[in-house]
Amino acid sequence: MGETSTSDRWMQILAAVTIGLVGWLCYRSIAHDAQIQATQYQISAIIATQTNVIPPVVESSLRELRDKTNSDRDMIARLTEIATGNSKDIGYLKERLPK
Repeated sequence: MGETSTSDRWMQILAAVTIGLVGWLCYRSIAHDAQIQATQYQISAIIATQTNVIPPVVESSLRELRDKTNSDRDMIARLTEIATGNSKDIGYLKERLPK
């Protein structure tokens, strides 16, 4: 067999390193995908257990809002008004709390 030149040897080393790097990246990608799927499964399980849980007070308040408003737009406007009032109350309470 003939001797390989130095540049050929470096090309072989570069190719081996590139193949190793691509293999490592594929492995990390597959491991990351599995981790994402496991997290999504956990989130879906949490959502599934909490989706149907509406406190009776909230349910009755929403029913009352539906009865008193003419459309979804009116109901959203009223809920926004309530949320704004609540945020002002929370801001006031935060200011009043001792640091």
